[in-house]
Amino acid sequence: MRDGIRISEQRAEGPRARLELTPSVLRALLEGDRSARGVVAHVTSVEPLALQARIAGILAAPGSAVANVDEDQALEDSELRAGDLLDRFEVGREESLALIDRLSDEELAVRGELELVGAMTVEHRVTHFAFDDAVHIQQIVPMLALPAELGRGGLRQF
Repeated sequence: MRDGIRISEQRAEGPRARLELTPSVLRALLEGDRSARGVVAHVTSVEPLALQARIAGILAAPGSAVANVDEDQALEDSELRAGDLLDRFEVGREESLALIDRLSDEELAVRGELELVGAMTVEHRVTHFAFDDAVHIQQIVPMLALPAELGRGGLRQF
């Protein structure tokens, strides 16, 4: 309980809501674009490893060490179209949201030890992923704007 509000009640308006929106935001940004496909390949590959598996690992052995994920090694299916990657990401995100929805306040507060970071709770993991989604969307937007920016000629001053 934080500030008189149960953590589970905050989920609908906080990180969980952001996590739910990310697949549709990415799809809207990437339709027909190949330059940002690598970002989508990344989020698709790490979703089951860095969110779902870490939450499960912390809950299975509270206080134990949680191994770091080599995100470059996790990257897979680099030849898939952005749309296919997004389809896979949406399925993985739905699985993550279902997992998050089942978590009790007590489970959200369970701590683990992340190899490179130190102590973290399940709630920290969920909130970090919501933040990470925003970072990846910020990475994609300039990639999409650059071709148009370069083609604006003298209008680039405005």
